[in-house]
Amino acid sequence: MELTVEFGPVLSNAPRSLPASTYRCLRLLIQRLSLPLFIPLRPLQILAIVDHHEVIFLHPQEKRHALIRWHDFQTQCRDNLEAPVAFMSTRYYPDDDQWEFRLPVEFDHALSIFGQNHLPPISPSTPSLLIHPHKD
Repeated sequence: MELTVEFGPVLSNAPRSLPASTYRCLRLLIQRLSLPLFIPLRPLQILAIVDHHEVIFLHPQEKRHALIRWHDFQTQCRDNLEAPVAFMSTRYYPDDDQWEFRLPVEFDHALSIFGQNHLPPISPSTPSLLIHPHKD
């Protein structure tokens, strides 16, 4: 499938963050499935396109135009694995202030549904690693 996304002029760049659980789910999908991923955010009528290092959200009416792009995920800046992951959010449309607050919530929900539908369940025989803290 070929899809051409048109990027308008950059209106703003702003630092944002994703909860660690959302970022882990995103990375798991990227590692286990063929890219790009097309994830619908049904309540917003927005399609998210996920690639290795970015997420592009298409405009709900202008389906070929980028609304917002999340990129430059800063995983190395965290103190622990439960800390939020910082990234840059680039806006391409002036009317997208409302999206900045709704996108993270709806994206997390859509990732969960997408993962349930596209990832095989982990079987009980799958080996796991348990790390126990060293007690002094």
